[in-house]
Amino acid sequence: EVGGFTAAQIIGQGGTFVVTADARAGERVVLVRHSDKKPRCFIDAGTALKLLRDVGFGVVSAELAAWQPGQGSL
Repeated sequence: EVGGFTAAQIIGQGGTFVVTADARAGERVVLVRHSDKKPRCFIDAGTALKLLRDVGFGVVSAELAAWQPGQGSL
């Protein structure tokens, strides 16, 4: 409730998930890898949900329209 983010989402893209969060300032940010700043992709939605729970989110939304469970990563 007092952090810099108001909401979080996991978004299915192909065979993976990315994590986004809505900042209090209004923009949506994507969780990226520290090494190369590319979006951090999760094969298992449960791993993404655990990460969000660990950082304090109790409620998240999921967008599954572009999720293709059988598709491998590119």
